[in-house]
Amino acid sequence: MAERTLRTKVRTPRQAVNTISALAIGAGVFLIGPVLDPSADPRIVLVGGVLHFAVLFDGNNAFGMDGPAVWAEVCAGADGRTLVRGKVVSSLAVMTVPALVLPVVLAVLTGGWQWVVAGWLVAFGSVLGASGVAVASATLAPVAMPDSPNPLAAGDTGQGCVAGLALTACMTVLAITSLPVGIAVYLASGSSASWATLAALGAPLVGALVLWAAVSLAVARLSGNEDRLIELVTPAR
Repeated sequence: MAERTLRTKVRTPRQAVNTISALAIGAGVFLIGPVLDPSADPRIVLVGGVLHFAVLFDGNNAFGMDGPAVWAEVCAGADGRTLVRGKVVSSLAVMTVPALVLPVVLAVLTGGWQWVVAGWLVAFGSVLGASGVAVASATLAPVAMPDSPNPLAAGDTGQGCVAGLALTACMTVLAITSLPVGIAVYLASGSSASWATLAALGAPLVGALVLWAAVSLAVARLSGNEDRLIELVTPAR
């Protein structure tokens, strides 16, 4: 029964709004330039699928967004490993498609079709790494969301500093781990799209390593502490 939590969940209205907001902010920034200036550098296709911020904004408090519903999963037999893997699967399922579509949209706007494959590789690495860091944050610093009669309202958690610091720490980790590949792709793009694509092969590899390390940390943190997680994500009454 616990294995059912590995399936992608139907998101609540609050979670759906959070996802839409994350994509609007994290992905919209890449579309502003080409929309306003069609002559923008077509190499922007390379970073169109970098959704670090969008994935983190959507999932860095994934357990807090679930709230008391986590109790039902734990009672059904889900342990820490199952809970963590379920969140990762959910994040990948939701964010992979936008990450792959955005480079194509940017190619349409700029004519940079030769950069699409490299853009997809970078996008895949971004979603892998960010999904792992997001679930680690959700496990290390869960923030309970307050009860609200409006399912579309996030409300004030009263822990804005904690949430802000967690998001900043996650972005810092991703920036550091992504920097070597980013520099390699940038330098290679000055030669040709083929060289950029070759350099971009490192993105999924780094993303997978970050995902593995983050999931391992999250599982170690949560295993045996499922009851404590329920307390942390249950709003005070």
